[in-house]
Amino acid sequence: MEIPSENHEYVGVLRVERVVCEDWTALKELRLGALEVDADAFGSTLADERARPEAFWVQRILDSGWFLAWAAEQAVGVVALVVGDA
Repeated sequence: MEIPSENHEYVGVLRVERVVCEDWTALKELRLGALEVDADAFGSTLADERARPEAFWVQRILDSGWFLAWAAEQAVGVVALVVGDA
């Protein structure tokens, strides 16, 4: 995916990959960064998410479809498919 320079800070190719358990720290860092910027957009608080242990993040990855966008070796975006109770 090529990103137009007039609309974004990053110019280059992004790769999107499903998150694997070994990427839990990248997922956590992006999630915490998003909560710092716009906490009202999420169903949790920065303090709660920051305090969660590694096991929580790994289970979160296993329970839902999480994807990271990577610019070179840096995770720059995240999206999740979370199925709730019907």
